[in-house]
Amino acid sequence: MIAALENRDRGCISALDASERLRYEPDILKYERVQYCMKPQLKRSPGHRRTTGLRGPDHIGRRERNKLEKLTRIKKAARDLFSRQGVEATTIRQIAAAADIGLGTMFLYAASKEDLLVMIFREEIGRVIGRAFVTVPNGALRVQVEHVFAAIITHHRKNPNLGNVFAKEMPFIAGSRHAIGEFMADLYARLAGLIDQAKARGELRRDVPPTTLARNLFAIFFQHLQFWLAHRTSNPEFDRIQLTASLELQLVGLRELNPPPNSGARVNRSGDAPRTRSTKKS
Repeated sequence: MIAALENRDRGCISALDASERLRYEPDILKYERVQYCMKPQLKRSPGHRRTTGLRGPDHIGRRERNKLEKLTRIKKAARDLFSRQGVEATTIRQIAAAADIGLGTMFLYAASKEDLLVMIFREEIGRVIGRAFVTVPNGALRVQVEHVFAAIITHHRKNPNLGNVFAKEMPFIAGSRHAIGEFMADLYARLAGLIDQAKARGELRRDVPPTTLARNLFAIFFQHLQFWLAHRTSNPEFDRIQLTASLELQLVGLRELNPPPNSGARVNRSGDAPRTRSTKKS
């Protein structure tokens, strides 16, 4: 324990600490560069090349690399089984067998199939949402929000069966245990950031609560997403027109009809570019 605290103060972790962290956070080495504490070295000659203790995902040890390879196989097996037969019909034993690992080893990476479902969801949808916010276009708030939602729709088109599993199961998974609450809070915060920008440029009234509106907009989208994924055999294409109408109905009463003069172009109630009034000569 003392050694672990000393390592933390030095800004690094030992190989043993890293192994334990990988056990409980198996995805950590994919997203972080881990600095290992080095043992005291003997004095080397000036021409000797020293190796650094900074290791990225491409330079991790064999043991950690094997763990990541097993985790990759587990997630692929779970993803395929969830897509084919859903979560309820899938068992941890089936996932372990498909990943070609022992059942005991399986529990080192995930305590339940719900853990695996959340792990896959956060990895896939988190990546999609991250890219969508980076490429948000300039324009009205509704256009920006639809850009983010469209990225999620496009992703689910690749595997609608898994998308339907996400839409059905995620609302009923305990948020505190599986960090779903944290994931959604981050999404709401990003949407609220777009709403704050819309308020700053005079598009929305200043008394609009950004987080509440963010939750409402996502709830509208999620309802349309659930309906499409559940009825995609009869409705193969997502109804973007209906989604736009629903989002517009939410936003129409929140727009600022008399924006300040320095806020730029006036935004009409449709959320589109303002129309110019034509003048007729008498």
